[in-house]
Amino acid sequence: MKYKGVIFDLDGTLFDSMVFWDNVGEHFLAKYGAVPKPDFRDKFYVLSTDETIDMFINEYGVTETHESVMRMMLDDVGEFYRERVRMKPGAREFMDVLRARGVPMALATATERDLVDAGLAHCGIADYFSAIVTCTDVGRSKTEPDIYLKALESLGAAVGECAVFEDAVEAARTAAAAGFYTVGVWDPTGAVNEDEMRRVCDEYIMSFLDLPCFAEDKRS
Repeated sequence: MKYKGVIFDLDGTLFDSMVFWDNVGEHFLAKYGAVPKPDFRDKFYVLSTDETIDMFINEYGVTETHESVMRMMLDDVGEFYRERVRMKPGAREFMDVLRARGVPMALATATERDLVDAGLAHCGIADYFSAIVTCTDVGRSKTEPDIYLKALESLGAAVGECAVFEDAVEAARTAAAAGFYTVGVWDPTGAVNEDEMRRVCDEYIMSFLDLPCFAEDKRS
């Protein structure tokens, strides 16, 4: 194991949830007759929920209050996290390997904490993490390294000793620029950025099942 601590993104990395998220923003804007701009999804995947709502209001003319938009969005997605979200193949098993080897884990996600808690409880992995940090907690999106540096505080490792697992290219670029060992995780919703992810990241995996620890376990 080449790292002494691991920071995971959640949606699209541990959770197989991006197909669900892929259309949430567009569906919401459609209610107001707004057409997403070409860069909409790139922004949507890395902005915090507060920043996304500001984008809806300031760039797309949504006339609801910030609080009203937040409530409607959380109502739409809450049921998914409470009852239907699933982990990606091999993700839980890889976390078990890390735990068995004493490698601490933290979570760094743009998803709101209520949804995070619901999804982690549904999948039974809430107690795997030494810290859970959201973009809302640090007041910045993943275009800035604050969320990773905050998560790092709980791991007892230096930046260069810690791996960040991410599926979004902008987030991976931020983590790499901050000095983290960066592992890109393939997701169908980000497949268009695969070449860029391979350039940005130290390592790129199509599945957690591709990681060497699984090959080691099979040989032992």
